[in-house]
Amino acid sequence: MPESTRNLLPGFVAGMTWGWVGTRGSWSTPEAENSMKAMAALNTNWTTIAFQAVQSSAHSTDIDFSSEHTVSDEEVRWAIRNAKALGLKVCLKPVINSLDGTWRAFIGFFDQPVPN
Repeated sequence: MPESTRNLLPGFVAGMTWGWVGTRGSWSTPEAENSMKAMAALNTNWTTIAFQAVQSSAHSTDIDFSSEHTVSDEEVRWAIRNAKALGLKVCLKPVINSLDGTWRAFIGFFDQPVPN
């Protein structure tokens, strides 16, 4: 493998997902900070910070990042800062969920209703 390619590889990845679809106000708390510290103590070197936005149905065209169902932008920045302070590399994972309970795998651009 050429040296230039080898330098692009991340090395050993010991990663965990953190914050899976938290709600507004739930991240920048002592409990959230302790959770991240506990994860880092497991010798992880990467974390995927997962956060959700919502839409009303699988056919909606508006995605809401400002509702009580998702964390605020400042909370996402807080999580990134804290993870990096603990020596973790960060990958962001935004997720879209449907408020009507439709499984997110069915979200798409459909001309007809989503099959069961």
